[in-house]
Amino acid sequence: RLKALNVRPNLIVSSPAKRAITTARLIAEALGYDRDEIVEDDVLYSAFPKDTLKIIRTTPDSAESVMIFGHNPTMTDLVNRLSDFSVDNVATCGAFCARFDVEEWAEVAEGEGEFVFFEYPKLVG
Repeated sequence: RLKALNVRPNLIVSSPAKRAITTARLIAEALGYDRDEIVEDDVLYSAFPKDTLKIIRTTPDSAESVMIFGHNPTMTDLVNRLSDFSVDNVATCGAFCARFDVEEWAEVAEGEGEFVFFEYPKLVG
């Protein structure tokens, strides 16, 4: 479904936890992203939303898009902070996308994202 939505990340950052990195590698492969280029960040293992937002804000400006693989409850909290979209829980393998009208990643601010999509496995049934 992400491929059908034309998701093409320039950077993938993942928690090194087994399930997160395995999922990141599978999705990277499906999207044509070199799985060896995935950046593993230990911070994501026990991150708070502010920590994950810092990872977003320090994304190299040469990247137009970043995909992050992390853990709940942090990912749900982060999703609820980035745009006007709200969700009770980001399910396992849930995917949320927001677009930010910024020149640099450092300018990304809570509540300023434009909701693009929210997908999760049970949507298909």
